[in-house]
Amino acid sequence: MTPPAEQAGQAPPPSDERADRRAARVAERRRELRLRIISSLVLGPSAMVLAWVGGPIFAVAVFSAGIVVLREWWNITLAGTDRWAERIGAAAIVVAGAAVILGHGPLGLAIIFLGALLTGAVAAARRRRMDFGWAAGGVLYAGLAAVASVGVRDGVDGRFALFLLFAIVWGSDVAAFVGGRTFGGPKLWPAISPKKTWSGAASGVAGAVASALAIGAIAGHAPSFALAGLAALLSVVSQYGDLFESGIKRRFGVKDSGHIIPGHGGLMDRLDSFMAASVAAYLMALILSGLF
Repeated sequence: MTPPAEQAGQAPPPSDERADRRAARVAERRRELRLRIISSLVLGPSAMVLAWVGGPIFAVAVFSAGIVVLREWWNITLAGTDRWAERIGAAAIVVAGAAVILGHGPLGLAIIFLGALLTGAVAAARRRRMDFGWAAGGVLYAGLAAVASVGVRDGVDGRFALFLLFAIVWGSDVAAFVGGRTFGGPKLWPAISPKKTWSGAASGVAGAVASALAIGAIAGHAPSFALAGLAALLSVVSQYGDLFESGIKRRFGVKDSGHIIPGHGGLMDRLDSFMAASVAAYLMALILSGLF
């Protein structure tokens, strides 16, 4: 088959030039991989230390991250929305954080929903177009995950619950990556994330179940179908959270949500799976506790 460059009447680049390009791409991927590994070695232990300590220190860290995620959401979806809307959204997360720290989780949830409505209304009114959904959605996305993460940690056996959530999300993420690369096969949702496969998704669920059972055994909990089922469900939710963020970035033509984490992009890029799983876990905990 004639190369496209020759079909167009253009000479293909010299072989040494193509080799240089390939070498440059390989070097760039290796550099990015090193950055990702270094960032993971810093972020992972830091998250576990904060989770172990818990209390106000953990809550302040979580809600601070929530404000960063909110800003990244707006940078993607609104390209610098009205400053008043930004301030209302950030204030809602701060006030909700204070309520949660004081032990009023349901009040924190109510503040997030109210803040989302006000933020959306201000954005839509002042920018004179329908920015309501994206502005309000950012507050819900960042705020609910923050409230949920702290709620899981402050619940019954919260330290184990949060470490279990870490194990499920991280185990799912690693297993999905390895399984997808190893087995390949049909794409999961090519329009949203071209690299993800069904084999990777299934491997992620298996990895989450194995990680949950391992953490449970370390904590002295006997293996059970309930724990395995919970891990499988949260793995699916976490993978959907990843796809959800990928869909938003693709919708607005953005590669990364930010550049705060070397090799990973923004906090949204790193926390999308955990945020979705934490909200699901917190909601299940509320239902099981009889609040709803």
